[in-house]
Amino acid sequence: MTSDKNNAVVFVSLSGVGHVPAGVLSYNEKTEQFVFGYGRKYLERADAVPLDPVLLPLKLRQPVTFRAKEGLPNVFLDASPDSWARKILSIYAPRHPDTMTPFEVLTAVHEPLRTGGLAFGPDASGPRSMADWHDGPPLMRPVSDLEHMAHVIRLVEKHFQDDTLASLRQELSDPVLKALALSFSALGGSRPKAFYRSEDGKDWIAKFSRLGDAWNDPRIEFATMRLAGQCGITTANTRMVALGNGVDVLLVERFDRDENGLPKHFVSGFTLGNLALEGDWKSYQHLAEMARRHGDVKAGMELYRRMAFNALCSNRDDHPKQQAFFVERTKVAITPAYDITPAYIANNSNQYDLALVCGKLRNPKTATLENVLSWPAPFGLRPEEARAVLKDMLGVTKKWREVFAGHGVSAKDIEEVSRRFLQAQRELPPGT
Repeated sequence: MTSDKNNAVVFVSLSGVGHVPAGVLSYNEKTEQFVFGYGRKYLERADAVPLDPVLLPLKLRQPVTFRAKEGLPNVFLDASPDSWARKILSIYAPRHPDTMTPFEVLTAVHEPLRTGGLAFGPDASGPRSMADWHDGPPLMRPVSDLEHMAHVIRLVEKHFQDDTLASLRQELSDPVLKALALSFSALGGSRPKAFYRSEDGKDWIAKFSRLGDAWNDPRIEFATMRLAGQCGITTANTRMVALGNGVDVLLVERFDRDENGLPKHFVSGFTLGNLALEGDWKSYQHLAEMARRHGDVKAGMELYRRMAFNALCSNRDDHPKQQAFFVERTKVAITPAYDITPAYIANNSNQYDLALVCGKLRNPKTATLENVLSWPAPFGLRPEEARAVLKDMLGVTKKWREVFAGHGVSAKDIEEVSRRFLQAQRELPPGT
């Protein structure tokens, strides 16, 4: 049964305007179905953009009912807190997010700094939290004290590890600490992170190490991202901050804000590829074809380089949410690359499977040069063009040790990740 608490106005941020009401999302608790319909006034806007260019195009004039087994539609999953952010919800909500409906989790957090261009509210007056437990105006703010934030993160991790949430709530009862902790609440992924604003006014996502890490993960990711940039991949801007006592923080500049600081709407590869969260994620080739079908003619080369680089550094966390696309009125455009880092778990076979299919060989997900070269046509590349691109990238990645050392990665950590770079040190396979 649908009630007012299960109806949310969906806002989307438009260029030069900011958030405007776009439609209504409803949730039926009895059937577990979601329904979304655009508002007539929104569709009449000359600057309207589709929320989901695949399943919710602007030509849609009637509400769409999504099948219950599919759960929350992908475009709203993109905007929903997950993993790390759900831990933060556990601190402040009266019950664990695992006991909340997907609709409750999605609409619990609206803060000015949340990622992407979507937001939610109980009516058309403006975005705000719909959670019963949310008291007062948004508390989230960009972090200015990374050392303080690192301390809060360790508190959160320790209490979750020890299953002592009540004690954690008590420790975070101070309004300043609560505001700091809420600054993680709209960020997904499994690793600790928070919003950060530097002295020059730029907004970043600050990424911290995690308890039990086998290596200095922020610095490894920093070096890997810089190596990817040298390979011709368009990457998000990154910086390293050393806090002392061996604590490093990776800063990733936000690309989901325009020059005026307004949010920019984007969707993940799950949404553009129309992929199930649990199921067949298909291939990089499929994603390139979908991007081209929706107007991004340049995404093919970019995705080919990213696929090749993920194979070269054994990045197994290359699932479709790690690729994103800005949504414009009549087309999409691939965002800068982010979250590129070698596989964390060592593999004694010295071979790693990617999350997405990368080639046409017997094991199509296996990260090998042969697979990377085996299916270039969907990227808009001829075989000889794909070989030339991979040859250039190999010329860069063969020097990965020097790049990592130059960015402050310790000799111990370089040795720890070395088995992930075996493909990067090979010669280009003979042509056919």
